[in-house]
Amino acid sequence: MARMLTPAYAGVGVIVETQRDQDDDKLYAWLEYIANFRARERCPACLVVICPIRKAARWAAREIYTGHPGLILKALIIHAGNTPVITDLAQATENIGLALISAITQSEHPKFATIFAVLQQALDHIDTKQASRYARYVNLSLLGDAQE
Repeated sequence: MARMLTPAYAGVGVIVETQRDQDDDKLYAWLEYIANFRARERCPACLVVICPIRKAARWAAREIYTGHPGLILKALIIHAGNTPVITDLAQATENIGLALISAITQSEHPKFATIFAVLQQALDHIDTKQASRYARYVNLSLLGDAQE
């Protein structure tokens, strides 16, 4: 009987990707991302997919059958249904990362203009270089009217 080996490791890798639409190539690439990271860094790895569009979140949330017995990939999905709506500046400033994810995932929310304005104000409270990187990430993650 084969024995399961549990190697010592210092941490876990988190691969984060924004998925704005269905892309069936990802059903093959995501396992590759995890395997390559795991082999290179010699630690466990997981995949987090941030979805600004509900349709993309439903698509990304399904199980991916790899063909290897017992190896089924199910990405961790961040979407409007599991992310809070942040419209309070103090809350956004206190947790800028969550405010950033809220702005991305709540792009279809009726209060999106407020969510986005609060994020913009919160970015004024952090390092300019970091704020610029975050703003660029949000811009690249959104689509259509939300991106405008």
